[in-house]
Amino acid sequence: MVPVSNGKTTDDIDKLVHKLAIDNEAYPSPLHYKGFPKSVCTSVNNVACHGIPDDRPLEDGDIINIDVTKICVSISDNSYPGRMLPGMTFTIEPVIAQGSENIVILEDGWTAVTEDTGRAAQFEHTVLITETGVEVLTQC
Repeated sequence: MVPVSNGKTTDDIDKLVHKLAIDNEAYPSPLHYKGFPKSVCTSVNNVACHGIPDDRPLEDGDIINIDVTKICVSISDNSYPGRMLPGMTFTIEPVIAQGSENIVILEDGWTAVTEDTGRAAQFEHTVLITETGVEVLTQC
């Protein structure tokens, strides 16, 4: 569990997650993926997803999503076209937003914010396609 509290920054969280990944012989998959500069995505308040960690202190009442992923095997491909086949895994990433459902991508090319600055929250599940259906791999 990553400790989050008032005054901490998302940069602090990124550094901790990076160290934990490396110490456990894993590689944080966001780092350098298509130019992403950090080890986690941290989405605060009106950031719907893919927020880049920074030095802004977190405040009481902030909504934060910390997206932690790691590479454990050497296969990672987000562009496979076609059918879902047994053995494939997918991440389902719904976002709920206050106000408008429209998002805008900031100049950094990653950070997706709500168009009307309404707050947003994201939840994720990773699913495995099996011979008989789907297995949810994530636990809450």
